[in-house]
Amino acid sequence: HPRLRCRDARPGARRVPSPPTRRGAHLVVHGKKGKKGGGGTSVTSRPSSAAYVTVSEDGSDDWRLDEIACLIRDGHVGIIPTDTKYALVCDLESRAGVQTLYDLKGAGASKPMSILCRGFADIDKYTQGFPDNVVPGRTQAFKIAKKCLPGPYTFVLNAGKELPKVCLMDPKSKSKNCKARKTVGVRVSGNPITAALLSRLDRPLLSTTAPANGPFGDEEPDELQDPAVMAESFGEKLAFVVDAGVAFNPPSTVLDLSSATPTLIRRGAGDASLWVEEDEIGEKTDDEDAWGW
Repeated sequence: HPRLRCRDARPGARRVPSPPTRRGAHLVVHGKKGKKGGGGTSVTSRPSSAAYVTVSEDGSDDWRLDEIACLIRDGHVGIIPTDTKYALVCDLESRAGVQTLYDLKGAGASKPMSILCRGFADIDKYTQGFPDNVVPGRTQAFKIAKKCLPGPYTFVLNAGKELPKVCLMDPKSKSKNCKARKTVGVRVSGNPITAALLSRLDRPLLSTTAPANGPFGDEEPDELQDPAVMAESFGEKLAFVVDAGVAFNPPSTVLDLSSATPTLIRRGAGDASLWVEEDEIGEKTDDEDAWGW
């Protein structure tokens, strides 16, 4: 569909100055509306209250995402559903948004984040692509990836030249430090809401799992994520929440493909046996290495 101008966005979001403590069938609390211009809401600064959008799981009412796309373009951070966990997201190239996302996650510049891509064209643009296979008898990584995506996988690939540096404020010097990423996790989600939102944007989203209990919260693979509870827990820095229902999903399967031999970093919803032999998977994977993805 044609790119929507923000002032033309239909007001599908409810403004929630004080998010509910538990989610219900519908939210009926309203806050201040944004400035109006043209046919709808114009977002020119941080919204006075979080935009809370309830959508169907099948994405059939994806017009409600129009305002969310506007908020993302303006550098704001929020929570959206994926085919695994709910994720904190922002515009990949918004330095202010990236800073806020890292702050909400409680992460330093060395911690990995993923990019939610629209498809293989985005992967080709921001990474060096899938590696050639040097193991005799194994299917090329790209061919396996085409069977797996969209799907619940995070593939760690070598970063490309187009991938923006991570620029974060040093709390001691109060100055920005920029660091180039050597690798990046890439996701192509099978969730129709995620896909509908990305179709309204010009580039991928920087993404990380949203802790169920708010900033700095511990993450458990089998934890329940309630969008309304997260909206309350994250506070003022959170600009929007897209609610597709309470989620009790496993995380994505994380595979490091930055070298010729695939390495499993985290077991998750995706079938790891497509990539590594059972005797190579082992009993343990390193959840600390997967933190952020």
